[in-house]
Amino acid sequence: MGNLIKQKIYGIMKIWEHGKILFLILLFLMSCIDKSPQNANGLVYYNMTNISLIDEIVKYSEEVKPSFNTDNIIHIDVTHSYDTITYIIYYSGSAFGIIHTPATVFAQVNNNTIAISFGATFHRNEHNEFILPDSIAWLYLKDVFKNEYEYYMEYNYYPAPPTVWCDYWILKYKNGKLISKKVMTW
Repeated sequence: MGNLIKQKIYGIMKIWEHGKILFLILLFLMSCIDKSPQNANGLVYYNMTNISLIDEIVKYSEEVKPSFNTDNIIHIDVTHSYDTITYIIYYSGSAFGIIHTPATVFAQVNNNTIAISFGATFHRNEHNEFILPDSIAWLYLKDVFKNEYEYYMEYNYYPAPPTVWCDYWILKYKNGKLISKKVMTW
């Protein structure tokens, strides 16, 4: 009986030993895979986890067309108050406004870059503890705002931003659920 137990324990140890090697190989292979969302240029984008918000962004891009004929990008201003998060979705017709809004990150929805600014009531000159350097922001925006980028590269400052007006949506979420939606028309 004692011999049988020794054989079983020996068998289990051999399986564990081979399993450890397989586990280490698998762990190594998984570490070689980059799981961050990137585009062809290698830029990293933030993941959006609120499916309802993603759906609203898609609806906005399908239903609202900017009334201006300049380059544009969907820009979302995010504010947080107690248990409610407010998202204001609109088209931005200039990189200047995005770059000079502190705490701006970039995400992709349906392979389109969108800018997301947190606490956007402040502008860079007034409240600049959190800013994305111009050089990094341009990596995301130079393909969207080609003329503005070329101007910036040549003169090292921004051209006058265009006057743009478009409908915007104000979405309020509580616990990840949409509780209010206002469509604002200019």
